[in-house]
Amino acid sequence: MFLSYFMFAAVIGLVSHPVASQEERPEEEVQQEQAGAGQASEELVNQAQELLLQDFGSGLRALGALLAEQNPDLDMKEIWAAAEEAMQNESSDEGLEFYLASYEADQQQDDVLSFRNELRDSVIDGSMSRDEALQVWLEVMDVRFFHDFGNETNTEWAQRFKDALGTGNLAAVMLRVPDAGDVRVLGKPEFLRRDLQFFTRELELDDESQALVRVLLDDYVTRYERQSAELQKAIRAVRSNRKRIQNRERLARAQSDLNEILQSVDLQELRTQIDIDMEESTRKDWFRSAIDRFDGSVDEIQAALWARSVALNEPPEEELDDSTLLQLANQLRVDRQRMRDSFLDGMQIALDEKQMAVFSRIIDEFLLAEARIDGKFGGSKIDLETALDEAVQDDAVKESMQESLARSQAQLVELVKQWTAARISRELSGLELFVAYQEDDAENRKRLTQKHAQRARAELNTAIALRDHLLAGYTEMGSALAATDQQMADQFVEAVRAQGFQAQMRPRWSERALGAALACVDLTDEQRESLRDIKAEVSSQLTALRAQAIQDRILIEPKIARAKINAMTGLEKQSSLGLSAWQEPGARAFGALDEQVQGHMDALLIEVSCAEPLPRRRGAGIATGRGRNR
Repeated sequence: MFLSYFMFAAVIGLVSHPVASQEERPEEEVQQEQAGAGQASEELVNQAQELLLQDFGSGLRALGALLAEQNPDLDMKEIWAAAEEAMQNESSDEGLEFYLASYEADQQQDDVLSFRNELRDSVIDGSMSRDEALQVWLEVMDVRFFHDFGNETNTEWAQRFKDALGTGNLAAVMLRVPDAGDVRVLGKPEFLRRDLQFFTRELELDDESQALVRVLLDDYVTRYERQSAELQKAIRAVRSNRKRIQNRERLARAQSDLNEILQSVDLQELRTQIDIDMEESTRKDWFRSAIDRFDGSVDEIQAALWARSVALNEPPEEELDDSTLLQLANQLRVDRQRMRDSFLDGMQIALDEKQMAVFSRIIDEFLLAEARIDGKFGGSKIDLETALDEAVQDDAVKESMQESLARSQAQLVELVKQWTAARISRELSGLELFVAYQEDDAENRKRLTQKHAQRARAELNTAIALRDHLLAGYTEMGSALAATDQQMADQFVEAVRAQGFQAQMRPRWSERALGAALACVDLTDEQRESLRDIKAEVSSQLTALRAQAIQDRILIEPKIARAKINAMTGLEKQSSLGLSAWQEPGARAFGALDEQVQGHMDALLIEVSCAEPLPRRRGAGIATGRGRNR
């Protein structure tokens, strides 16, 4: 504890010590030095608090072991968690802010944490065994999926999640049911201010028309954002108040347990008992040291806990009634359509008939583009028009496909509208459930859980219908192209699969490794020819493996989504979907091919030295020897 006090004293000294000759130095330099000193002071305070918590934590561990039989109900972990939170929140409400931020930012990290909880729930409800859940968690969280092997620094969570998503291993996360209280679709306007530039260019607006469209767009966005902000503020306030109550209850339990320890345990008598009962000197010394550290830190911890309890007992700035929250959400749903209609009516006045036709096409494109961004199912990101442009260069052939494409797009727009409406309905039932879970009425919670599950199933069904429509459209167009030119049809299918099944169509290790090996300058003609033969064979096998993996994904994803919705109700235990449902489709087959190719290359490239390192196979150690530079 002497060190802790010394560091606090050092902080005081740094803060109070005058900065010499400030008047003689540039203001910017003085400000930089003051900022540096402030940062150093903050670091010292953090270090001191960390040491204090370490002292307190060591003592709790020792007391937990010594008092296990005497006081088995004492929750040492909860005492420690309360102390840690109190020390971190002495001058702010960072813990609460972090809790709220998890709903508004860094959704990718939140998805990974939610996945962990979902695996736990899957074991509880019987849809997975403990071994399956553990294997899936290790599969997803394994460093081989999350780290760039050439980068020694830690990768940010957002990039880790993005990298892992590209491997096709996070289907369980991407298909999860959004949390109750999530109103992302309802809270977002359909048009944004930045769309003005796009409208101006595509509609060829003159200055007068542009000014009118700007007013209409700004009025729409301002009204929508005002209502959305009011709803989001209400949700934050309700979350904040409920979290405050939960923290207050947890803190009270921790304070009560800590007080019981201090009132019922004589630390000096405990030290004496340690000397009597323990024979091993090292163990005895650790327990005595831990008790001493606890004794020296507990007063400051109690003060921090008390300060935290005072802060949590302060009345919130704004306390909203639950019914007000639901009224705001339902009103926004009604006004969403009303504001859209008002904006479109204004655009009919601002635009001529030709421009209005173009504008109608634009807003449909906006709708489809947003659906492709939000779509989670394999195939839901397919853009048939773009794929046709990429694959077919013959204008006559493309023209012959336009009628079929236009019909498909019109049907797709209607499906997206149905999906959006279903998502908003699910968001509203989620808010109702969020409110109900604070009530004592178990029957009402059960009823609203069933309602929420029913709406989630409706959302799922529309999402599947949307995906199936795209798959049917690409199959129909592919067949029509094949009747004209098989090569064009193959190129179209390849473009569509790259859009809708990016994880399954990504370059595999075998392809990258063979490409890198063929770039080696020290190869003999025989070795180069052998590698080319292997590459041709691998390309043929991968075509078939990718097609099968895509079919597997199409079949299994709805099962995963339905299992998650069924698990919400808890009416009956679900049968396990097995590891194949959670791992990447075709993972074993792709891995077997990689292993086979590596065996061929290891035998073929003995004594070959490459200037550039060959890629390392996922999960394999760094190879050495055999003349291979990695």
